[in-house]
Amino acid sequence: MKIRYVEKPYHFTPLTILKRKMVRVDVGDEEIEKLVRFYVDYVRSYIYRFDNRDKAYYEWVYEKVPWLRRKINREEVEFLNSIIQRSWTHAASAARAFGFWFVASRALRRL
Repeated sequence: MKIRYVEKPYHFTPLTILKRKMVRVDVGDEEIEKLVRFYVDYVRSYIYRFDNRDKAYYEWVYEKVPWLRRKINREEVEFLNSIIQRSWTHAASAARAFGFWFVASRALRRL
C-alpha cells in the first residue's frame, strides 16, 4: 500500500515521529524522552493556545520547522481558521436555539 499526503510537504508531530520510529527500530530512552518533551511542548504551547488543531499545527510548523516556513501562507491559515470559527459559531447558535425550543416545548406540554 502506498500513502500519499494531501498536504505536501507535511511535517509529522513529535508523537507521530516517535510512533513511526518505534515500529521500525529500537528507540533509546533518551530519544523517547526528547520526543515526548517536544510533544508536551507542542500540546502546551499550541494545542491549548488555539481553538482549532489545524491552526495550532500550522503555527507550530511555522515557528519550529524553518524549512517549511516559506511554504505556509499565514493569510490562508487565518482565512481557514475564520471559516472554522464561523461554522462553530453557527453550530453553537443552532444548539442554543434547539435547546430553547426543547425547553419551551416541554413547558408547553405541562400546560
